[in-house]
Amino acid sequence: MNRKLNTLLFVLLASVLNIIIMLLILGAALLLLSLLPAANMPRWLTRFLGLLPFPVAIGGSFFIYHRMMHFVMRRVEMDRYFEPFLKRNLRKKDQ
Repeated sequence: MNRKLNTLLFVLLASVLNIIIMLLILGAALLLLSLLPAANMPRWLTRFLGLLPFPVAIGGSFFIYHRMMHFVMRRVEMDRYFEPFLKRNLRKKDQ
């Protein structure tokens, strides 16, 4: 496989993995939330706790994904196998 195809597959698989991680965190947070007795809580607190799993899932998946990418980047020589996503413009701009 060439470097461009490697890059495309890496981005697609990493995106799917990030979504799976987010769904797992969201499911775990909703499961934990369902174990709380809602009858004894004020109404504002149940609304707040009902919305809390979504930003927790987004932030948690970003944190885990970020750590995993650092691990992969330390283990794999990225320039050897992958094409740069954004190429720098090597021409000097006229002033």
